[in-house]
Order: sequence, then C-alpha cells, then structure tokens
Amino acid sequence: MDRERLEQLRTELLHNRKYAALAAVVALAFFVVTLAGGFVLFRRALDDNGPAVSSVVNVPTRVGLLFSYDEPRDVVNHIVFFNDVHLEAGPTDELYYAVGAAGKRVLVLSKGAKNSADNTEVDIRGTVRLLPSKTILKKKWKLTSDELTAAQEQGVYIEADAITGQRAASAKVARK
Repeated sequence: MDRERLEQLRTELLHNRKYAALAAVVALAFFVVTLAGGFVLFRRALDDNGPAVSSVVNVPTRVGLLFSYDEPRDVVNHIVFFNDVHLEAGPTDELYYAVGAAGKRVLVLSKGAKNSADNTEVDIRGTVRLLPSKTILKKKWKLTSDELTAAQEQGVYIEADAITGQRAASAKVARK
C-alpha cells in the first residue's frame, strides 16, 4: 500500500509541476511582452517628429483662425499668441477687443495690468475660454445687446496673461 500511495503522490507532483511550469512560462511571456511594449512606446516618444517645443512657444495666431472651427469648444483652453493686433477699449476696465488684420474682433479679458495705451498695436498672450453666462456678460462685463450677440456667436473669449505694447524700433547708428 505504501508503494501505491507513493506512486500516486509522485503522479500528483508531476502533474502539479506541469501547472507550475506553465504558470512560469505565462508569467515570463507577459513580462517580455510588457517590457517590449514599454520599449516601443519609449522609442516612439523619442522619435516624435513634431516640432521642438522651443520652436512653437511664440507662434503668432491670427484672430480669424479662432472662428474657423465648427465648434468653439474645439479651441477652448488653447494658448494663443496674437502679435501686432489692434487693441480697442471695451465696456469695462478689464475688457478689450483684439482686432486682427482682417477686421475680426474677439473679446479679451485682462485682469492684470496692461503695458500699452488703448487703440495701439499690441502683443497678447492668453488662453481661449468659453464665454460665461448671459447674465455675467450683461451685468458684470456690461456688453450692449449688439456686443452680446456678436460674442455669443463666437462663443469664446481670450483670458489674457499679458498685453504688451509694441517695442520701439532700435535706432540705427550711422558709422563713419
């Protein structure tokens, strides 16, 4: 009987070893696939053919491009750089209109100090935001009904981080 029991235990042990070996092979295969996938993603991140961040930091945006999208939500939270746009005073001290070369206007909210006079060419750096409620547009921003209609058609405004006036052209010094 002991011999029979030993043979049965040996068979169970061999049978269980097969499962243990199979589990080890599956775990090893999973590790290799995960490692290979991580390596591929790492290489793809390094081989990104997009422009370097340093070359796209201050790319000017045209005012009209903001309204070329089907939905205003497509450009919300995008950072924009308007260079050489005309700045017009708005209904409140914090509100302005940036007017592009083609005459397109967009509302600009600047809570900080601006470094230029009204009706001048400026550079604006800011973020595209969805318009607040109609109540805020009327009561806090003091938009007229025509301005309100135009703003609601656009659906977005610029929350300006900086508004700076044109830099004076450096005077050339004549050489003798």
